[in-house]
Amino acid sequence: MIFLELLPIGTCLTILTNEILKTALAAQDVLMEKDTFKSLSTYFHSMHPVLNELMSSRDMADTPASRQALEALRQDVEKAKSLVNMCGKKSRFYQLVHCRSIVKEAQQITQDLGKSLGLLSLATAEVSMDIQNNVDKLKDEMMHAEYRASNQKLEIVNKIEMGIRQHKTDQAFLNDLIHEIARSVGVPVEDSSEIRKELEYFKKEKEEAAERKEREEEAFMEQIIALLSRAEATRTPESIREDYKEKKYLVNVDIEQEPLESFRCPLTREVMQDPVSIATGSTFERENIEEWFASGNKTDPTNGAVLVDLNLKPNYKIRECIEEWIDWNHCFRIQNARRKLESGEEAKVNEALDDLCKICKTNKFRHWIAEEKLIKHVVEVLKIRNDSLRRKSLSALQVIVIKNEENKVRINSLFISGFST
Repeated sequence: MIFLELLPIGTCLTILTNEILKTALAAQDVLMEKDTFKSLSTYFHSMHPVLNELMSSRDMADTPASRQALEALRQDVEKAKSLVNMCGKKSRFYQLVHCRSIVKEAQQITQDLGKSLGLLSLATAEVSMDIQNNVDKLKDEMMHAEYRASNQKLEIVNKIEMGIRQHKTDQAFLNDLIHEIARSVGVPVEDSSEIRKELEYFKKEKEEAAERKEREEEAFMEQIIALLSRAEATRTPESIREDYKEKKYLVNVDIEQEPLESFRCPLTREVMQDPVSIATGSTFERENIEEWFASGNKTDPTNGAVLVDLNLKPNYKIRECIEEWIDWNHCFRIQNARRKLESGEEAKVNEALDDLCKICKTNKFRHWIAEEKLIKHVVEVLKIRNDSLRRKSLSALQVIVIKNEENKVRINSLFISGFST
């Protein structure tokens, strides 16, 4: 903005009023935190006629006090423009994880603008009472403005921070988290490529923070990237299939492996999904031990030892071992399903289809099934003159294509070619 101190005060106010109107229009176009920026835009639009009234006042004095108030107002408008421009350039993931600071800054800018407007009003005490009342009313509203990020976004940010603290690696948590993030910022959950694109934007913003030597910001963003990059939707199908290729050659046994005793929660005997350790070193499923403590128990359920410290510590080593065991067994089951389908024996085909429906709980395993060339075998079952098997084949195909566009394309091409490819 040109040097306002060199211009008549009326001209300065005209220039500033135009900048306020431009910022108001730009704020309406911010895609994230729409409620916050809509309110900010409304306040800017409300300032426009008030400042026009001040400009039309012939008694507005050009004094050091009015110049100082005008400069304070100009600085506040520049801060608002900077915030609006930043939100127009930053990725949706960035704006989500920073929603609290963005909303806080927007609120502070609004309150500061109200304060500066009040200073301008005081510096031009000769204006009419009507103009003074309009300025004072708007000033009071702006100085008491309060903005808040949506509960949905705050809950997601809390989950992200919790995932970082606890070094979450379990696939179900990460997959649910990335889908919640996508829905919150308006990215199609079904389109993994769009999710990966947003994450790539976020990675570039992390690199920019590193170039600016913003160490704390860079570290925070690096932690978020490390967390979200483990979700299936942020990985390319090629990388998922490469994982399967590496694992399949290690599976050289004829039976599925039972879980180790350490994988089971002592309270339920079920394989743990979120293992945590207590002060004695015993490990439990988080939900089960929390329920144990909530019931008033202050002992280790396995040995009765009295606990002074009821804090829970994530057991990352056990969790990683459990996930490796799950992947290993699924790799075996997928290969076993292929052998059964290729046998042509209806009883074995029936078993294979049942197991495939159970295996397809996550997109990773749907990609693994495609890598093992099982989709063609499942489609071929539709040629069998057995209504029960044909229904199961259709059921298996339905779960194989859930949130997996590549598998849909594969199946469509097989139908178009008459099952011949």
